[in-house]
Amino acid sequence: MKKLSSVLLAALFFCGQLSAFDTYTVEQMHNRCLLKDTNEHGQSVGFFENFWHSFELYRYDPDSGYEGLNIVSDWYWFRSPIINNQGQIALDYFVAGFKPHYYIFFYDPVTGIQHLTPPKDERWKDQKMKVKGFNDLGQILVINQTHFSSYEDFKPFAIWENSRYTVYNMDHFVATALNNKGEILGKYKTEENKHIYAIYDPAHDTYQMIDLSTLPTSDAWIMDFNDRGAFIGRYVDRETKNVHGFFWSPEEGLKILEDFQPSRMNNKDQVVGWKVYRLEYNYFISALWEKGQVKMIHELLDKDAGYDWLRKPNRIFIYDINDQGVLSGAAATDSLWSYKDIKLTPKAN
Repeated sequence: MKKLSSVLLAALFFCGQLSAFDTYTVEQMHNRCLLKDTNEHGQSVGFFENFWHSFELYRYDPDSGYEGLNIVSDWYWFRSPIINNQGQIALDYFVAGFKPHYYIFFYDPVTGIQHLTPPKDERWKDQKMKVKGFNDLGQILVINQTHFSSYEDFKPFAIWENSRYTVYNMDHFVATALNNKGEILGKYKTEENKHIYAIYDPAHDTYQMIDLSTLPTSDAWIMDFNDRGAFIGRYVDRETKNVHGFFWSPEEGLKILEDFQPSRMNNKDQVVGWKVYRLEYNYFISALWEKGQVKMIHELLDKDAGYDWLRKPNRIFIYDINDQGVLSGAAATDSLWSYKDIKLTPKAN
């Protein structure tokens, strides 16, 4: 009897864990659009297909509607514009030619559009700029990727804020992410241990060291970093060569996310990414990780919302999650090369 009771308790506990997941209502659904990011005020940024069949950056505001921003990208699936809670937008891009020129697109609702050039520093001359983070303070974390060959490479980085750069030329720290407190997460290079990470506070010039030497890999990289100091990443398993995820928090330390590749996280430690569905076919589907459990996104749709065609493993692509749990992404339709933008909002209980 005691054994049966313990089994029932375990089952109830497991069901309680699963019940922590929200169900989601489906919004937006405009043809030939990709929704990349949504802030806590319902403002969003993405790409739409214009008259010339090129993909142009757009912003959406619940009060004023849609606005094209005159930036065209051929790599719209992979570009990740960020919108912060001030309604500002940041995106790196380049202008092709004999000698490509690299810029950062910056939009502010008050001052309008700026095209930022590299810092006026010798080590940044004619360099390839990459946005690695953008926060609610209006700070943009920019790295120099011109001589990029591996994650371990030294890459100068800079913080752009209030129309000026602060350049950091460190040979021991590889910046990878920025949070809303202005802290920078990166890999701290030492001879003794390859997987030492650090949270750098530029305001006080201090480091919080984090040892991830127990990761079973020689190749790992950071994906996102929140205001609590928690972060997510991916690694290549040393034995199987498969890619898995990891989660680290100040309270719980390191957790391995097997067969789950995290992409973005919020301040509630909800993580969106890709779950291995059929490894032999390199087949991944969008999923949500929360409190140690993984759930496929298409299984979380409100059953009364309709959209039965969305309830298949390979239809939904999620790019971001905000602090309200709102998911931004795209949905493939039954037509060839046809898709819609999609915003999934947690249903009120």
